[in-house]
Amino acid sequence: MNLLTKNKLNMSKKTLIIITTCPNSEEAIRLTEKIISNSLAACVNRFDNMSSSFLWKSKIHNEKESLLIIKTIDEKYQEIEALIKKMSSYELPEIIAIPIMKGSFEYLNWIEKNVSIE
Repeated sequence: MNLLTKNKLNMSKKTLIIITTCPNSEEAIRLTEKIISNSLAACVNRFDNMSSSFLWKSKIHNEKESLLIIKTIDEKYQEIEALIKKMSSYELPEIIAIPIMKGSFEYLNWIEKNVSIE
């Protein structure tokens, strides 16, 4: 397969990284399992016991959280956002999507193949 063909295949579906946080590993595991079991993402990385500092309601907070890095495609963003909002115990959950501009052809293809489109 030549480079031009690979580039066209990579551009067929826009791949994303969605970042969110959970207040603890239990909630992070439940959310991760729901995302993966519903084929909304190919992979979710979880970083437990991460230190976060943020301003909330005019007060500085220093908390331990679990960070999730969700690899998916653009077509699944709305469904993942809705699921995070439904399952999160946070009043305002962090939900940030970052487009993957470049990456290994094989890995990006794997993401696309492992996320179901219905």
